[in-house]
Amino acid sequence: MAGEAVTHAEDDRLDAMAAALARVVDAACSFTHGHSERVAKLAGELAEELGLAPATRRRLARGALLHDIGKLAIAPALLEKPGRLTEAEYAAMKTHAVHSENILRSMAVFADLAPMAGAHHERLDGRGYPRGLEGAEIGLETRILTVADVFDALTSTRPYRPAMPVEEVLAMMSREIGTAFDPRCFAALEAVLGRRASFRPDLPGL
Repeated sequence: MAGEAVTHAEDDRLDAMAAALARVVDAACSFTHGHSERVAKLAGELAEELGLAPATRRRLARGALLHDIGKLAIAPALLEKPGRLTEAEYAAMKTHAVHSENILRSMAVFADLAPMAGAHHERLDGRGYPRGLEGAEIGLETRILTVADVFDALTSTRPYRPAMPVEEVLAMMSREIGTAFDPRCFAALEAVLGRRASFRPDLPGL
């Protein structure tokens, strides 16, 4: 019992650390306020829908909270740029995934989350970044994180576009099932959003 209590206390401490770091990351850009926390919540719900164990869901939520920590290495002016990024600017922006992986790998308590965070922009068809991973090279946790991250990003206001309606986002994402998104993870997203709508009919589109 004592050992179990210590484990729970350690998990609580790591969760609190991850949440605090996520708030710092999201504060780097006025348009990403709350993004990491929303992604973590949604990723946890998708993982539960897919039947993942509680310990795995907790680890995934931490990885989701910290997936964008590499944006701390990106110039604020670039994060806040209202117009289309130039090719060079886009290349610089994409380095945040590698920075996320390197930062987490340098932190002993979060080193195990580094591969997940570093791969959240990879695609099943190998056309993602930073390494062009494909298929089985991308783990289930990362696949879940990718779906949650893209959904939240598209349904949120960004400096270069307004938030998109949920139905439009789902239609857009559905066209890339099997190429960008794991079919099971997308089905879990639809199931989770369906339950949210039934519980909150006052929220249009959810």
